[in-house]
Amino acid sequence: MPRGDSVDHDPLPGSRGATLSQLFDAVVYTTKMQLRVLMPATVVTYQAPIIGKSPALVTVLPDFMSVREIDNPAEIKPGEKLIKQTDRLLASKTLGPISNRPVMFLGHAGMRMSGPLLPGEGGLYVVMDRSIDQWINTGGPLDPSTSELHDLTDGVFIPGLRSGFNTKLVPDDADRVGNEDGTAGMSINRTTMDLEVVTAGPNATIDAAAKVLLGAAATLGVARLTDAVTTSPALNTFQAQTIVALNTIAAAVPVVIVPPVPTTDAGTITSASSKVSSE
Repeated sequence: MPRGDSVDHDPLPGSRGATLSQLFDAVVYTTKMQLRVLMPATVVTYQAPIIGKSPALVTVLPDFMSVREIDNPAEIKPGEKLIKQTDRLLASKTLGPISNRPVMFLGHAGMRMSGPLLPGEGGLYVVMDRSIDQWINTGGPLDPSTSELHDLTDGVFIPGLRSGFNTKLVPDDADRVGNEDGTAGMSINRTTMDLEVVTAGPNATIDAAAKVLLGAAATLGVARLTDAVTTSPALNTFQAQTIVALNTIAAAVPVVIVPPVPTTDAGTITSASSKVSSE
């Protein structure tokens, strides 16, 4: 039994020799043993949100085991295992899956990081003060309910918590969003402030309702394959001068010369990037 800094007094009647302070410590310890607040958990199944009806839901398996203190090994129940400690005996067992718990995707003001969760995904399971079953469907505020306080089934799952066993590499010189294996994502170098966007997928699409700007002061359009090429003023002047010269020669000698017809079209762009495309 845990001991505090309190002063022991005479044993209480019927308490098998326990003092008041010892009984108080025992009550506090038992309360802590039974109180559910936070624990790591693992995704078993994921259900995508239904707009206007249901948030994203998961079934999770707590990574903590349940535990209770016992007086002797004979109190072990089916499915429990005995844990012997220096000053106490504990009975422990695996907690079963917890179904249909809402997922908390990190974000604010209409912006958030989200995506489907896969079986085996780790995260933090947060147990609420009271039942949130009605809140899941309607939001709040809700009438106070005292029928369920810190019940294990009234929790929210926050994905992302990792143990040392399944942690992934985190860059120490950049802020990054993307796949943990680095095959797709966006990162900003903290020293140079360089922005890097990469993907192992076949396409990277950038779209906007008005314009996609390459530079804050960008005003010039980007040429595309097959776009027409207009002749420059210098080329137009050269064509005109050539025609005048040919006409002068034709008037001086008995030879028929047909001057070329000036053009303002110099053809089209015939070579372009094989990776960057535009509309």
